[in-house]
Amino acid sequence: MTLWDSVKSLFDDPLENCYLNESADITIDSPEDGIQLHEYAWAATGIAACLASLLSFYLIYKHCRNYTCKYQQRFIIRILLMVPIYALDSFLSFRLYTFGIYFDLLRDTYEAFVINTFFCLLIEYTGGYQKTKEEFAKHETVKLIFPLNCISVRPKRGLLRTLKRITLQYVIIRPLTAIAAVVLQSVNLYCPGNWNFSRGYIWIVGILFVSVTLAMYALIMFYTLASDAMTQYKPMGKFLSVKFVIFLSFWQSIIVAGLVYIHVLKATSGWSTDNIAMGVQNVLICGEMLGAAIIHIWVFSEQPYVKEGVRTPLLATLKHVFSPKDIARDVRNSFFPKNFKHEKPRVEMDAMPTFNAGSAVLTNASAAPAVDAASSSSSSSSEDKTEDGFIPTKKGYKPQVDQV
Repeated sequence: MTLWDSVKSLFDDPLENCYLNESADITIDSPEDGIQLHEYAWAATGIAACLASLLSFYLIYKHCRNYTCKYQQRFIIRILLMVPIYALDSFLSFRLYTFGIYFDLLRDTYEAFVINTFFCLLIEYTGGYQKTKEEFAKHETVKLIFPLNCISVRPKRGLLRTLKRITLQYVIIRPLTAIAAVVLQSVNLYCPGNWNFSRGYIWIVGILFVSVTLAMYALIMFYTLASDAMTQYKPMGKFLSVKFVIFLSFWQSIIVAGLVYIHVLKATSGWSTDNIAMGVQNVLICGEMLGAAIIHIWVFSEQPYVKEGVRTPLLATLKHVFSPKDIARDVRNSFFPKNFKHEKPRVEMDAMPTFNAGSAVLTNASAAPAVDAASSSSSSSSEDKTEDGFIPTKKGYKPQVDQV
């Protein structure tokens, strides 16, 4: 085969390789035939998904009951939710394989949300948006990281907002490409694992490759400039754990698709190559989520936020975590800065949790007082608020929802 024939084959590959084998009837074999491999995989992924979800939900519960630094912990809880969403979504996508691409739409959308959430968490570790701008302003000029290290920029001139916009573009592009994949799959033009240029898979992968690379570049650039201000929070472990979940899943999906394309993974009587590629990817993700859930126990521990005698109410905390007001404010600040009303100075900034050099124990110059049901007043005036922005109640400390 000549070089021209090889290039031409990328545009005229037969369509029959794209079809999902929806007619395949995959059932549990009779006892005399034994249990097939995919049934063991179903059981293994189900167990891994359940364990990963339980570990993550328990860690989220402990953060909710010790919600003493709401500006940081709201982002931590949103990041921790990534594990059960990934794990349960991947298990359902594997078990109900004909609907896998629709389950992946939820996973891909939340993945984009987590990237931006982690960027916001890094800003909070630096001390908030205004303090981050001040930290950037300390650098007169800085060189961009590889491969653009030949370019120097002035951080004072909107570099923080530029990095934020670069991260937000992935939040927009990732769900759009997931929706495009669903539409193309409905007309048999997506063809996962097919590298033909007349199919949608290779174009969507190319767009995502550029988008996710830019988002990661912005995160690394931010970390490079603000790492000194975040040292006490040990952000490297958190950075690697988020990168492990999101970017490993992206690259391994490309590797699995490549193995299908070079016929290392082949179709069987009950499974098409598309089914096998999707199944292998989902099995790997379920196993990785169990590992990620274990890692999160240490890198996103609730211990730095535990204060003796303080227990925050679960429902009020969840209401604050899932309030969309901070998201709206974030988008408004990033794309419409002239109409943005800067956040008010935070009272609780003076009581931000810090870490001892040799341990993950919280040290705070002004710890919140213990809850005293007899002395707590029914009024919620500003004088009753603690330094962390909580109002004492008979059941604990009620977090104050941010105002846009």
